[in-house]
Amino acid sequence: MKTRLLLLSLFIYTVASSQPVDTAKISSFLRHIESKHQGIGRVAIAQNGKELYSCSFGHTQVPDHYQTNAGYQVGSISKLFTATLIFKLIEKRALSLEEPLSGYFADMPNATKITIGHLLNHTSGLKNYELNKDSLWLVNRQTESHLLAAIRKAGTAFEPGTSMGYSNSGYFLLTKILEKKHKLPYHIILRKEILAPGKLMHTYSYMDHPGHIVKAYRYEGGWKEVKDFSFENVIGVGDLISTPADLNLFITGLFAGKYLAASTLEQMKPLQGKAFGMGLMRIPFYDKISYGHGGDTYGSHSAVSYNPETKLSVAYAVNGERYPTNDIAIGVLSILYGRPYTFPDFIELSPQDLDQYTGVYSSTSFPIKITITRKESALYAQGTAQPVIELKAEGDHVFTFSRAGIKIRFDPLKQVLVLSQNGEHTLQKEKL
Repeated sequence: MKTRLLLLSLFIYTVASSQPVDTAKISSFLRHIESKHQGIGRVAIAQNGKELYSCSFGHTQVPDHYQTNAGYQVGSISKLFTATLIFKLIEKRALSLEEPLSGYFADMPNATKITIGHLLNHTSGLKNYELNKDSLWLVNRQTESHLLAAIRKAGTAFEPGTSMGYSNSGYFLLTKILEKKHKLPYHIILRKEILAPGKLMHTYSYMDHPGHIVKAYRYEGGWKEVKDFSFENVIGVGDLISTPADLNLFITGLFAGKYLAASTLEQMKPLQGKAFGMGLMRIPFYDKISYGHGGDTYGSHSAVSYNPETKLSVAYAVNGERYPTNDIAIGVLSILYGRPYTFPDFIELSPQDLDQYTGVYSSTSFPIKITITRKESALYAQGTAQPVIELKAEGDHVFTFSRAGIKIRFDPLKQVLVLSQNGEHTLQKEKL
């Protein structure tokens, strides 16, 4: 089933500000992303829980059989749901922020010092667990005992409460604590406590095996399916499947008191000057402050945010990223809030233009080799034992990979490349 880019009415007026939202320009922007093969995904905007705008883009370019209510893997947005479930127990006095981890997992590092509060706001010091020389986001299913052993083995980076370090391990333990308290699996707790009361009809835990999930893609001269990590390894941490519309519905309900008291919600927000709270992130956009959470998997990139001042919520899910998802979000938010915004230029070079850069580059002063390859009209770089990344042309022999802050400048005559990332490094093309 194919979809078309949805063009809604020219302007929608927001209730709080009576300012028009230029939905036509948002749609034109997303059509621009689509037409240049720069992304696949969906954006939804709501106010007071009422949807103002919804638009999918790029799905006609892949054999995905995309449907309007198909779910996206939304990664760490799952943590916002998990934190809400923890605070529901705190409101019932079945749990407290001061309780030590030792009451549930006595064999974990620093278990007597780490509290529920530390786990919630990423100040526990627990490192992200690693398995099979890979990060948490594994493509192979692991047992719960293996995951817990990995957390113990990873250890701690600092003493609890002395610093902040984003910890997937902490939220995995919170999920297990929820299951101990409810004596139920996480996905059933989620259904009972949040999904059913909130009427979130298109949100699931991976363990519920929904009927249709959009696949993730990477651009390699065309959109190719990505093998994502095994979501059984990240229950309560990054396993949720949802839609931007449902995410807007959930976060609006959270701020409207549907799940928690207003005083409890305040505890979830970050302290002044902090980015992370106990489940909620502060998301600034110029003078607008929203709260929500983001999420990434191997192939998907999502976020949901709510602005208490305007009552606007914005959610997006990208399952094919070529142009950075954060830059797509900046474009949508700029248009939404009436800021000047110029659509990005995408430089398209011919295969012949790109071929002059291909080859293996190395230097005695640089620890790895960089291999530059071309597939159709796209250029790729791969460091030794590192993943392949697509380079974006910026002009004058300059290419970037903005997500990692990488810039590469080629000099075809001298057969060198200059890599800029935490300093500059000049590498020479090896002779065949």
